[in-house]
Amino acid sequence: MESIQMILQKNEFQINTFNLLIFSALDVSYEHIINDESSLGVSMLISLDGTDRLGDYEKPYYYEGFILSPFYRIYFGNKPYAGFFVESFMMFSKGHYDYYSLSDTSCHDCIYIDDYYSGYKLKPFTELGIGFAVGAKFLTRRNFSVSVFGGIARNFLTSHGPGVTPKVGISLGRRW
Repeated sequence: MESIQMILQKNEFQINTFNLLIFSALDVSYEHIINDESSLGVSMLISLDGTDRLGDYEKPYYYEGFILSPFYRIYFGNKPYAGFFVESFMMFSKGHYDYYSLSDTSCHDCIYIDDYYSGYKLKPFTELGIGFAVGAKFLTRRNFSVSVFGGIARNFLTSHGPGVTPKVGISLGRRW
């Protein structure tokens, strides 16, 4: 009976508690199981600080204010769709990148720090990246899940945004 129930539960929702607690970013993901060893999913991150991070330079933050990231995972564990995994993903991101220049006055959509004449500003960017991650997923008998993962994406669109974007987390979720 348990194996039949396991076959029927092919959807999972997770919230990345690491990003929520450390970076003040809401990061949720949905994953659909394709077969015993692979899945497709999408994650979405929204910064809860936005550009308010400017007042606190000691606090960790992402440059990205919004990320949408479809992914494909291959699992190598003994349990179906659990255990060690490798993930490939795309990452569409928007945000503000730290930018310092006293001579560049052409940035009309920049957010200026302190005043208009300061050389320090935030320049908006839109990026598209491709990346890889590794991690592990643990599943309880009642279908609660914990995932630990880390990876990086290489960005390709603009020259003034971040060249790479991390993808890290400790996510808690439920499979149904």
